[in-house]
Amino acid sequence: MPLFKNDSNVNELERLSKLDYSVLDKPMGMAQQGVVDGFVAAIDMLNQKLLKHFLLGIAAGIFVALAYIGCFYAAYLVPNASVRRIIFAAIFPSAIIFIVFIGGGFLTAYMFSTIPMLKRNLGFKPYLMGLGGVYLGNFIGQFIFMLLWFSAGAMRDPELTQFIFEFSLNKLDGTGTQLLELLGKQIDKLDSSTTFKTFIYCFFSAILCNFLVQQSVPISRSVKDKLALIILLSVIIFMFVISGLQHCVANLFLMIWLLVANWWEIEVTVLNSFQQAESIKVGAQLAWLFFGLNIIPAILGNYLGGISMAGLLYWINHEKVNLKLAQLRLQNLQQKSTN
Repeated sequence: MPLFKNDSNVNELERLSKLDYSVLDKPMGMAQQGVVDGFVAAIDMLNQKLLKHFLLGIAAGIFVALAYIGCFYAAYLVPNASVRRIIFAAIFPSAIIFIVFIGGGFLTAYMFSTIPMLKRNLGFKPYLMGLGGVYLGNFIGQFIFMLLWFSAGAMRDPELTQFIFEFSLNKLDGTGTQLLELLGKQIDKLDSSTTFKTFIYCFFSAILCNFLVQQSVPISRSVKDKLALIILLSVIIFMFVISGLQHCVANLFLMIWLLVANWWEIEVTVLNSFQQAESIKVGAQLAWLFFGLNIIPAILGNYLGGISMAGLLYWINHEKVNLKLAQLRLQNLQQKSTN
């Protein structure tokens, strides 16, 4: 005898059973099919055990780290800043190609599951476990890779070390510029208004970033040809990288580099009070400053940008999306009723 904990589930089951799902069997346009299937894929993505989310996050973290070092090795001796950006934008898409075709998960893609969670196709607990588990994995994957990379002697090249150091601080906008001026002098003289502006800059930059990056979910479901998928995903990542937008997973690499560089007692060159070059060790406070002024606003901005874009796509295609989510909800309730 089927049993429910309360009458609301019985009423919902009856209501959902009366809907006409035959509309979903009719052909949809490529864009609409991608959005509908993207939300379905988001549900499947979150309906996994915490360990699976964690392991997928580790894999993606390693792929992101591999893409980053490819960018650094290709660009650090190039004098022209515009050419360096193009090199980064051309190489970095390899990370998402590895993730899509080999396996992996990253936080910004998981954010596409927010709409299904709000529509009760996902519980709030598995939603939080999925987002938290995959992001922890993203961190651990890059952290493990960084330890191996440093142990392999990657920082023996002072030019590469200096380039990564300055690249990391430049991600902090005006605060990074001040840090480059104050390191070797007095770091406690950072201007509070500048740090606030940096936080706001990172936040809004991150919103724009996930307008782009989150499109990888519906696009990967709308395109059947593998070569076309590679090109489209590469275009998305190319645009976000060349624009210098803030991504909470990719930027973890830079924070971890600052942290591990401190442990390894890596030295970089800055100008002292007399405008003379001076070698200093990378301080641990830089990593925590990066966390507060870049990672935190990047997470918040990526989340807002992600749910805004997912919400827009949902609103445009709400009739088919609602019907598909209702069908999945019905199947879930029917399964529960027979257990």
